[in-house]
Amino acid sequence: MAFVLVRYTVGDFQRWKTSFNDAYDMRKECGEKSCRVFRSSNDPNEVVIIHEWDSLSAARHFVRSRRMRQCMENAGVVGKPDTVFLKEISRPL
Repeated sequence: MAFVLVRYTVGDFQRWKTSFNDAYDMRKECGEKSCRVFRSSNDPNEVVIIHEWDSLSAARHFVRSRRMRQCMENAGVVGKPDTVFLKEISRPL
């Protein structure tokens, strides 16, 4: 399994949330297995997401895609996101 941790700021959280939910099927088609969404306790417009993907290559392809950039633009993401690609090395006991 591969994971992608993404952190960014949005202009309007409700607008972003609607757009993010609308993109569910697209993310699944591209290989996303699941995701968890977090909102900063200090800034309600700061979002952190941990996506689980089929593979690291599928995750990288999606993150670099025009589709993803367009979704983020439509959702009101401000600035460039911080993105970290993670490869699972072990599962907790």
